[in-house]
Amino acid sequence: MSVGPTEPAPQDRRSLHPTRSRRHDAALLLPVAGAIALLPPLIGFFGHPGRIFGLPIVVVYVFGLWIVLIAVAARLSRLLCNEASPKADQEEPR
Repeated sequence: MSVGPTEPAPQDRRSLHPTRSRRHDAALLLPVAGAIALLPPLIGFFGHPGRIFGLPIVVVYVFGLWIVLIAVAARLSRLLCNEASPKADQEEPR
């Protein structure tokens, strides 16, 4: 039996680009986290009769969460699009 060089085991795609896989995971979990944050038990914490700028606290919570989810989704979208574009792979870092 001849013992020749062994080929390396195929690597997992996630091990090659750990930040890319984390961003993909974050993009997948963002809607789930948003849905959980809008469940009645969590909204119930903000259901007391206080007001912020004349608005009920629950309204401020729902629309504030909505704005945060949109901002995070936009940021993740840009990061994922920049990674996927061929220009990003060809450009040299500055």
